[in-house]
Amino acid sequence: MQERQDAGFSIIEVMVVISITILLSVLTLGYNRSSEKQILLFRDQTYVVSVLNRAKALAIEKFVEVGTGQATTTCAFGVRFSELTNSFSLYRDVHINGCDNIDIDADGYGYDSGVDGEFLETFTLDQRSSFNLLFDGGTVTDDDIDIAFVSPHLEVFASHTFPITIGIESGDTAVKVNVSGSGQIITID
Repeated sequence: MQERQDAGFSIIEVMVVISITILLSVLTLGYNRSSEKQILLFRDQTYVVSVLNRAKALAIEKFVEVGTGQATTTCAFGVRFSELTNSFSLYRDVHINGCDNIDIDADGYGYDSGVDGEFLETFTLDQRSSFNLLFDGGTVTDDDIDIAFVSPHLEVFASHTFPITIGIESGDTAVKVNVSGSGQIITID
């Protein structure tokens, strides 16, 4: 009599292993899709914080440029957030007559598209993200917010009251950047 030797796996055992492998793969892919939104939001949040910090650093390095016979003074550096276009722009506030005689209530430290040399750079959020600009816990009535940093004492001015919260949303997930009246920038997850 010959004894039969079973070498290998039965079809049932192979099917169980393949089923478990497929199940684990599906769970991993599902987890990666949900974390993709989170990574996207954190990246956009990091861009916003870095541009705000860059404006703050440029304000500390305030300088005077010689133009066409007159000194054009950079009084502030700031960031304009546009909810309509989901973009934010780094700008410098330029005044021909210097910074000492600025009427804050009338002139302010905002971006003026009609003045040459104010625009520096524009950044756009990922197409899957959008701004939700807030201040004092309520929604902003218009679609632009300016936050300007003024040296030498690094004063902060905004087109709305502080604190300003810049929300970045992607679907049902959101992160926030909070800017206080003292210029402190806080990320909120």
